[in-house]
Amino acid sequence: MKNIILKTTLLFVSFLTFAQNNESNCNYNDSIFKLFHSEMTFDVQKYKVETMSGYDKILVDNANYKSSFFKTNDRIGYNQVNKNINIDKTIYYYFNGKVERINFYYQPYEGGGNTAIGTSTIFNPDGSVQEIYDYDKGYKICYDEAITIVKQIIGEKRIKTYELQFSVGRVDLNKFTDSNAEWYVGVRGNDKFYKKNKKSHLITYVMHGVTGKFITKRINRIVP
Repeated sequence: MKNIILKTTLLFVSFLTFAQNNESNCNYNDSIFKLFHSEMTFDVQKYKVETMSGYDKILVDNANYKSSFFKTNDRIGYNQVNKNINIDKTIYYYFNGKVERINFYYQPYEGGGNTAIGTSTIFNPDGSVQEIYDYDKGYKICYDEAITIVKQIIGEKRIKTYELQFSVGRVDLNKFTDSNAEWYVGVRGNDKFYKKNKKSHLITYVMHGVTGKFITKRINRIVP
């Protein structure tokens, strides 16, 4: 009976899709948001984890996808990036190779923030689920929808003229329970953008996380 339960659990986890609040617009149906059975363990002997230092070891790196792994003082990390949608999936493992947790991040460019999105699943050492942390709790507008709304406000012409790039941040309502659901969409651009916006390297659009309503715009100046 125990073997049947174990096999059923593994089958479920093999194709576990981390459910999100809007699959159609937010890329949450992409395979990068899935944890497959082959990812439940990390082959510590194959990759010689015992002797490696903390730096990334790149496994694959092409125009669409990158994967690498790294080692910290207390765990191993396996990182995958879908470059087409700027999603970073990082799976952490115990030193025995068993899965410890999985996180998803939106990372549009180097230095563009590393905002956790969707759900983070934490596992016990035996592989059972300990906790599911929902970063989207209290939000009806996802990261991609918030960016899309800001792009509509700015307009395609200005996006091209100023070569704009977009990053996101948010209020975590798990920690700040009395706060409002707000997305912070950061916008940066080229030299023309810098001069036009009073020598500001970044402008932040604040969006309501439930209604998608534009709240305010902030100019962020870097003081020398």
